[in-house]
Amino acid sequence: MPLAGAVIDVWHTDATGLYSNVGTDLQPVDTVGQTFLRGHQITDDKGYVEFDTIVPGWEIVAAAAPVIAALRTTHIHVKAFHGREVLTAQLYLPDELIDGLYANAEPYKSHRLLTAPGLTQSYERIRNKDDMFYLASKSQPLTVTREKGVLVAKAVLGIASQGNRGFRNLFR
Repeated sequence: MPLAGAVIDVWHTDATGLYSNVGTDLQPVDTVGQTFLRGHQITDDKGYVEFDTIVPGWEIVAAAAPVIAALRTTHIHVKAFHGREVLTAQLYLPDELIDGLYANAEPYKSHRLLTAPGLTQSYERIRNKDDMFYLASKSQPLTVTREKGVLVAKAVLGIASQGNRGFRNLFR
């Protein structure tokens, strides 16, 4: 059943792997105070929202001591807020699409290697199957189509469960 009035929040990196509003403790460039590639909208009566954005880059983060690299495949963060309830998810793009961008399109083509504060080496971009979060969530990449020269991806967020195990379901 659609959920009207939910706040849907999305954020992701730019094509070079940088998040807005993040300091140099987590990425090489300080973007604190900037809000690029972040936004939210409220679902309509049919539970629908639409965002126009770019294909994100991939990212690398220095994880806690001993410092290791946490490599992430290309993904989009999503949160759905309704009252005091929150659903958090990540959306992934097909490897074939991302492979093509990194082989042929700037600025992706120039950002095949990344490093992060505290790391001494650069790392190559990884694909979905190499991302521990992608694997743990048992995700499937979004279906991406080209419509009038623009890439379009659609996602349906929801929860399916067997009983509530004492928890209320966000989508009723």
